[in-house]
Amino acid sequence: NVRGGNFDENLVYVNGIEVYRPFLVRSGQQEGLSFINPNMVQNINFSAGGFQAKYGDKLSSVLDITYRKPKEVATTVDFSLLGGSITFESPLLDDKLTVISSLRYRDNSLFVNSKQIETNFRPRFTDLQSFVSYQFSSNFSLNYLSNFSVNSYNYQPVSRRTRFGTVANPLELVVFYDGQEENNYFTLFNAISGELTINEELSFTGTISSYNTQEEEHYDIAASYNLGEVDANIGSENFGEVDFSQGIGSQLNHARNDLDALINNVQLKGTYKKDRQQWDFGVKYQNEDIRERIREWEVIDSLGFSVRPPNNLGNNEPYNPFEGPIIPFQNIREDNTVKINRFSGFLQYNQRVFWNDIEMWYNVGVRAQSWIVSSKDDSSKSQSIISPRAQFAIKPNWGKDLLFRFSGGWYSQPPSYRELKSFNGKINVDVKAQKSIHFVAGMDYSFDLWERPFKLTTELFYKDLSDVNAYAIDNVRIRYRADNLTTGYAQGFD
Repeated sequence: NVRGGNFDENLVYVNGIEVYRPFLVRSGQQEGLSFINPNMVQNINFSAGGFQAKYGDKLSSVLDITYRKPKEVATTVDFSLLGGSITFESPLLDDKLTVISSLRYRDNSLFVNSKQIETNFRPRFTDLQSFVSYQFSSNFSLNYLSNFSVNSYNYQPVSRRTRFGTVANPLELVVFYDGQEENNYFTLFNAISGELTINEELSFTGTISSYNTQEEEHYDIAASYNLGEVDANIGSENFGEVDFSQGIGSQLNHARNDLDALINNVQLKGTYKKDRQQWDFGVKYQNEDIRERIREWEVIDSLGFSVRPPNNLGNNEPYNPFEGPIIPFQNIREDNTVKINRFSGFLQYNQRVFWNDIEMWYNVGVRAQSWIVSSKDDSSKSQSIISPRAQFAIKPNWGKDLLFRFSGGWYSQPPSYRELKSFNGKINVDVKAQKSIHFVAGMDYSFDLWERPFKLTTELFYKDLSDVNAYAIDNVRIRYRADNLTTGYAQGFD
């Protein structure tokens, strides 16, 4: 979470290629392996707000990661009680070809089995990443980035025992479970990029990428609970045991959710440098095809009575007989087919100038995106956004190494499939882009201490939020309202 946002609001790039998260939100916070493989990283740049126009359209942050091109043959092996990894890297063909590849495995059983709930839980994660680069000439190189991952969650809850209340009035909640949850996430990502240098002033980068995710959430879990008063009398033979039940009930959760998403895009970026000036520009086309089958319901029983959904038919028993049908507390049945076509582009100007002994940099740019959303009922919607941004930095000629920074702009986040889907599983093609105005003032102080280099970064920020797509967090799942009816702000000091 970056400055009030959720993980949907963060951009992640690897070697200039945008990477994506699984769509079913349970995987978003439970995945045991981040896409980023630390054994392959050469450099990391991170901005928590006020980032440049060359980056994409998100509300909160951008993480720009560069995987390295190996200079020597090396193998790295890591093992722990939770898993391990092996990474191989090597230059080949007279250093024209470089290869770095890493296989990781993680099993979180030891970690999750230390929680309050007694479970038979074995979440396992496996992924294989590779970055290959071939230098055809001094002016042209070709890169290939791939990621293959399989995440599996096999979950069988057994029981839970939780005590709360006061010393004088302790209570205990005991829950017994039956059933299991089986979630599987298979993702495949491939990208090819070419870097062409025309001359010392002009260069281009073209990228083609494809991302496919196939996700399953299947579970049937029944829970029976007993809420009771604990005997707090120290002299009692039953001290510490439940001697009176205040309430009993049960709950049954069922889901057969399946999703298949395919995202393809093509992008062209260019850079023109002249003296201390630089122009960056680019265009991108992206096609998204998402198909999801949702079958999810929940039945709640309290003291022998089925609990009806909120705001449903009134029940005036025992004074009047109730003849309405027994219905689930929650029931979602949808078959969604959504296609999104996105066209985006950016233009930005950078310059470095000197004023006496003071060094200054400034950057101004603008992004634009237009997208068309269409769903299974032939409803479609076309929308556009424009996002101007600017950054300014000044380095005084002082005895200490200080850099002062100011940045901001208008940032928009066009809706993804997850944001188009409301609580009841229906698609709202009219959802607008969430908007935020960033104001960031910062200072970087670089110094040496204990014969080591340090840097202290300080930032003061304010974000004005509008057209916010509010969401509710249910356990570890985020569900959007898909209505853009919320406004807000975030402010703070880092």
